[in-house]
This record gives sequence, C-alpha cells and structure tokens, in this order.
Amino acid sequence: MMPREDRGLVRAALRAEPAARAALAERMECIPRFLFKIHVQRGRRVPASMLEDLAQTTSAVVLEKLEEFRGDSRLETWIYRTCWFQYLAHEKIARRRRPALLETESLEAQPSNTPVPIDELTRSEVEEALAEAIAHLEPEQRELLEQRHFDGLGFQEIAVRLCLPVGTLKNRYYRVLSLLREELERGARG
Repeated sequence: MMPREDRGLVRAALRAEPAARAALAERMECIPRFLFKIHVQRGRRVPASMLEDLAQTTSAVVLEKLEEFRGDSRLETWIYRTCWFQYLAHEKIARRRRPALLETESLEAQPSNTPVPIDELTRSEVEEALAEAIAHLEPEQRELLEQRHFDGLGFQEIAVRLCLPVGTLKNRYYRVLSLLREELERGARG
C-alpha cells in the first residue's frame, strides 16, 4: 500500500470499521519479525525471553499511538520505528536489571560444560543461540538470511534485488545455512 492508502486504512480503523481493523491487525503481524531483526542487529542486548512480551507491549503502543500516524511513510515503516523505540526502552531496562541478575546467578551452582541436547533447551535459549550464531556471519550472509526469513521474500525476489541468478543465490543461501549449523554446533560444544 502507498502511504496515502495506509492513512485511509488507519482512519477507517480508528472509526472502528471491522474490515479496516482486520486489515490493520494483519499488517501488525510484522511486529515480532521486526523486533527479532532489531534484536539481532543490536547484538542481543535484551534477553530473547523478553521479546514475546515486548511484541505485546509494542502492539499496544502502536494501537495507542495510531492517531499520530500521519501517512508520510508506509504503515510498516511507522510500525518499525515504533518497534525500534520500544526495543531501545527495553534495552535500557535490561541494562538496569543486569547487575541484579548477575548477583543471583553467582549464588546458583555453576553449570557443567557438557553440551545440552537441543530438546532440553528452552525456546529463549534456542533463540539466543541462533541470534549469536547469526551475529557471527558476514554482513552479506546475514542480509540474505534476513531477506529470506525475516522479510519473507522468495528466492526469485531476493535474486532480483541482488541482481544474481536464482541458482547462484540458492547456492549462497544453503552455504550460509551450513555455516550457521556449524556455528550452532560449535556453540553447543562450548
């Protein structure tokens, strides 16, 4: 949609039109994906376990501030900006809580160095390990993963954006997955 159409959608949603509200809810489904992308870009400064709560909070903030949307940009761009500011606010909170967490961790028993099977890891631990492994990739490799998984683009769309043949792109993509797998295994071994 164009910014003008987005402005019309927001106005209709504010008038509580059911179709507009449904369309708005669908457009807001990008919030968790945006937050995870920011999480990876910022170097995982917020515990991954907080991302789900952050997505709920950000959704509420978007709805609260919907009247402020002027339509100067696409709705997703405005939502991304809101996600960015919410992430920064939670990052600041996480920094303040960090010393308290370190004190309680020192009281607990020291974990063993034995690798933990993936089945025993919590979702947040898996997300953190994945974010760390992605952070070790080259910028071009990260961008390819982000376009494929976070932006939801197909190989054809990415190939057009990067001016590459689809076969070359797929080859690079599967090489990146292999590197990611190796990085995750290396991290599991300690």
